[in-house]
Amino acid sequence: MNHRAHAILTVKRIDADQRIIEGVATTPTPDRLQDVVEPRGARFKLPLPLLLHHRHDEPVGNVVFAQATKDGIPFRAVIAKVAEPGKLKDRVDEAWQSVKAQLIRGVSIGFKALEHELMPSGGVRFKSWEWLELSLVVVPANVEATISTIKSIDAGIATVDDDESDTVRAQKFVKEAMADFRGSGERSNKLVRYTQGQADSVRAMFALLYLLIQKQDHKIKELRQSMPAMKYVGVWVPDADYRQGNFVTDHGALWHANTTTRSRPGTDSSWTLAVKKGKDARNDR
Repeated sequence: MNHRAHAILTVKRIDADQRIIEGVATTPTPDRLQDVVEPRGARFKLPLPLLLHHRHDEPVGNVVFAQATKDGIPFRAVIAKVAEPGKLKDRVDEAWQSVKAQLIRGVSIGFKALEHELMPSGGVRFKSWEWLELSLVVVPANVEATISTIKSIDAGIATVDDDESDTVRAQKFVKEAMADFRGSGERSNKLVRYTQGQADSVRAMFALLYLLIQKQDHKIKELRQSMPAMKYVGVWVPDADYRQGNFVTDHGALWHANTTTRSRPGTDSSWTLAVKKGKDARNDR
């Protein structure tokens, strides 16, 4: 026998190009029937079908990410985009438009019970269950879970103002992310709620920081390439050209060239003594 459990959804941001939604499929809070679906009891394999009103013969997308935690099951789903006119395009467009307009305000899991027990409240605790599908529904039962549409990380980076410096971009993303987290923490102390709806700004921030690190690495490589190579070129020879970074020996001592020079080591500032002559780097006189 298959079962269903519902959850409220709230659309926070819209991305018409991606059609990506994120949220929480279920929580351990009793629903309106006083049933409890334990999140960690879920058994599933991705991708899972995303349906409209539990119509098993009319899928509208796929659940591409889900993670069972003690507080709930965060998920990410994609509603399909179809270019060719027809019933399929009409169906997936109807699903997406209904979510955007908040005409559909709930999600529901369809599952098969594997292990359950009766509770004193009269409800059923589903301890282990096989997750079969996730549906967009009108009337929810579990009022704790949320869902939000988000932008992809690539889209977030692409829309950054090219006139801004990398430092300004990073500061803006960090400020936005910290403000999101502070606001979430005041509204709820649950980990799932704490992170819901903040993924866009956080991912964008880390993506930009990654780009900054790459740029810094490139600058370091350029700096290293511009630095003179430290190279031992043998015994100093009169009238020879020595470049910055060259090492030579002269009268038993090792010298480093500070600049391009033809002078003899020790006669001017173009050389620096690296190792004194003599046993154990001591003068032998």
